[in-house]
Amino acid sequence: MLLAVGLLLGDVASAAQIATATLAGVVRDETGGALPGVTITVRSAATRAVRTATTDSSGRYRVTALDPGEYEVRAELTNFRPVVRTGVVLTVGGTTEADITMSLGAITEG
Repeated sequence: MLLAVGLLLGDVASAAQIATATLAGVVRDETGGALPGVTITVRSAATRAVRTATTDSSGRYRVTALDPGEYEVRAELTNFRPVVRTGVVLTVGGTTEADITMSLGAITEG
């Protein structure tokens, strides 16, 4: 009996571990160069919950343990125009790739 309960709890724990999704990608400039230090903001369309990440020295980012569903992904870096991608869909147990290309902003705006 204890073995059966242990196996059942193990299955529940396994299911809980894969009931989330991951968003990952690379941020580059228009020439294809990696952009480190970009702030990535991920917002759930359903719950409006927000998570943030920062790109590494290779321009890569990764946000784990997200609820499956539709998201908005925003990339921001000083001297670059912000980029917003909507309708990014994350699936249970999967990793969705959302690469972003950023362009330089105007030196003087307004």
